[in-house]
Amino acid sequence: MKKITGNIIVPAILLKKPALLGLRKKRKVFIGFEINQDEIKREIFGS
Repeated sequence: MKKITGNIIVPAILLKKPALLGLRKKRKVFIGFEINQDEIKREIFGS
């Protein structure tokens, strides 16, 4: 991201999925897009 914009802003992404019986939601936190790009795409698109 720094190469593109010149800034050192790191995005944080939080994904929530309902858990069994809807009692608790399963959370997954990603800090930084480039490092976690493949896993984020896998979580969002399910491939």
